[in-house]
Amino acid sequence: MRWTMSMGFVIASCLMVAAQPIEMVTNGSFEAVEDGLPTGWRINVDAGAVQTADAPDGERWLKLVKPEGASHTLVTQRVEVKPDTGYRLRAYLRAPKASFYKLVAYDSVLNGLAVKSTGWAVIGDWLELALDFRTRETDTVVNVGLLAFGAEAHWDSVRMWEDDSVRIGDLTDPINELDDPSKISHFQQHCGYLLFGRKANDFVSARYVPNHWDRATPMQGACPRGEFETIVVGIHATRDLENVSAELYDPRQHTSRPGNPPIDAELFQVGHGHRELNSQAYLRHPLLLLPPHEVDVPAGETLQYAVRVHVPSDYPERATSVRLNLSVKDFKRRGITIHVDVPQVTLDPAQSTYFMYYSDSYLPEEMASGPLQAAYYRDMAEHGMNSVSLYVVPERETETGFEIDLHHDVRYPPGDVRAPLGIAERIAQMKAAGLVGGGRPLVLISGGSGLYGWGAFRDPNSVRSLMQLGATLGWPELLFYMHDEPNDEARVAGVRDTHARVYEDIPEARTVTAIGEYGIEQIGDLYDVWIAAISAVDEDLIERARREGKQLWAYDCRHQGQRPAFDRFVCGLWAWRTGIKGLGQWAYYSKEMLAPDEDGLWHVPEDWKEWYMIASEAGPIGTVGWEARREGIEDYRTLITLERLVAEHSDFADAHTAADISTYGTAANRLAHLTKRGRELLAEARRITPVDAFAEVPRDWRYVWEYDFAPEAGLRAMSDLRLEMQSIIKYLQAD
Repeated sequence: MRWTMSMGFVIASCLMVAAQPIEMVTNGSFEAVEDGLPTGWRINVDAGAVQTADAPDGERWLKLVKPEGASHTLVTQRVEVKPDTGYRLRAYLRAPKASFYKLVAYDSVLNGLAVKSTGWAVIGDWLELALDFRTRETDTVVNVGLLAFGAEAHWDSVRMWEDDSVRIGDLTDPINELDDPSKISHFQQHCGYLLFGRKANDFVSARYVPNHWDRATPMQGACPRGEFETIVVGIHATRDLENVSAELYDPRQHTSRPGNPPIDAELFQVGHGHRELNSQAYLRHPLLLLPPHEVDVPAGETLQYAVRVHVPSDYPERATSVRLNLSVKDFKRRGITIHVDVPQVTLDPAQSTYFMYYSDSYLPEEMASGPLQAAYYRDMAEHGMNSVSLYVVPERETETGFEIDLHHDVRYPPGDVRAPLGIAERIAQMKAAGLVGGGRPLVLISGGSGLYGWGAFRDPNSVRSLMQLGATLGWPELLFYMHDEPNDEARVAGVRDTHARVYEDIPEARTVTAIGEYGIEQIGDLYDVWIAAISAVDEDLIERARREGKQLWAYDCRHQGQRPAFDRFVCGLWAWRTGIKGLGQWAYYSKEMLAPDEDGLWHVPEDWKEWYMIASEAGPIGTVGWEARREGIEDYRTLITLERLVAEHSDFADAHTAADISTYGTAANRLAHLTKRGRELLAEARRITPVDAFAEVPRDWRYVWEYDFAPEAGLRAMSDLRLEMQSIIKYLQAD
């Protein structure tokens, strides 16, 4: 994963100069002229002419003036291409007045291949536009189109070259059909920006242009009692903006009525300091939720804020509001109201164990103190986790054998801030944070490397002592991790040896590891819990685990939270559909210490590793993917709550005929109708969620953006399902 310092079109321009690609567009700088018009181009209006002053490339540029009654100006050229090949298209645009543009590449009938880059032109200055695309297997010709909706548009330096490194997933944002530009208010054009809201953690690229339906105000959200909701507010610049800042009005007292109790709300600024031209490339880098700070936003770019709302569990059923104040240099402060509906819904706690792999050995010592560790555990609990992996070594070797040290992690030398954080202190911190409870176990990954590997205790009495102490102190059950990923002959032999020496005579001690097909075949019977890769989970594995009496969990370590749809889907619909009993993710934090530079930009080293959180002295800095995992867990809890309520009302609903229900004549009929509708929604959730959604995933799939794990389960589909399910839950719970 590599980050860049410059915008995508600058990178592409530099690459073009360095590689000297073969130019494919004829007369792209409009130097060749015939009867006042550029040769090789088709123009849809009569008012076009080549000009000879202030050209960004060569001596000429094309001026198009839209005749009265025309909706747009369009310049096109047919270009021969190769099938299944990547291309990069660039052009310069300037507009004396506000002008919406499209840079397009499409086939002869505008179907199939039709990719677009859209935005607002920079008033009075040249803007370089960029579009990367890949042809289909049947394409031999594409139409390059330069489309503008303003009264006047200037074009120059149209270039296109082959670059087969462009993949399908590198296409620009999927663009919905362009709004009528007249819908953009004069105020929005005057102030230089468009405001919009997004739902369902649907964060977008830094070049996203909001559609008309994005810009509905006031903005809306829904958050059941005791839950969190993240609402995205975006600002798209139609000209260069300076000193953009935002703040929440009275963040502890967001109420729509004087009698409402307070709700909590936090404001974050989304981004990583790097601007890319398309959403897929943008999302290849973790999108950080940073403290809001003043920034400049270049024309054509989009800045996003995330407002995270938390509603107390005893909040009354009524709407409340959050007010965001936005400031831009030379303009008055602008208030944005976000209405939050608080339905009287109580979701069942998760039946599955949700946890993050987390070892403080990856943290710099200054970021691993007791107070910060407690903050990390609180952060996990607030993001829906109900457990955590416990990397700690309490087994100390002495001259006479082994003993358990509850109050030290023996991995660390005296003086290290982590040394006095033993297993007792860590579990106490987890309990205080609300991270453990409800019968969810803790995965204890204890031991060293070498012969025994992670999770290998060396003395059976150590295991017995921990289990006895845990029962006395009221700890959650400990699952003993016995070697890591025993997927080769040497590790399998180590598992057999450790099991025979340590665990064979302690059948009440349940063992666990991350395990693949080879390990299951060889020594799967020695474990109580199998943690399989998500790509290995299918109907056969689920049935095998059931048949052999093993508890099936799942995990992934090849994804780092840049793709919100994955995080939400795997924690929600997929976890529910498969019935797995535990779901983990590598890793909450892993190996790289990041900090902003003097310009406030965050940079990721080329060898960065997987994580969902950045450590800082002020506490954890989260990511968009981290927010999406919590959304998925709320989806899961909504599904199991509705499932339970539908089962409880099934006999009642079945007793009512279709004719009865259609009349809605009584409250009973309405209740029966809602129960049957709940069944339909659960069936729809099953239909759009394949059990083996990740079976064909490429091995290093974090870089593969065209892989669509569940085509019908997009973010909006998940949100629509959840909203309707929760509305039904509200009535069934009130019964």
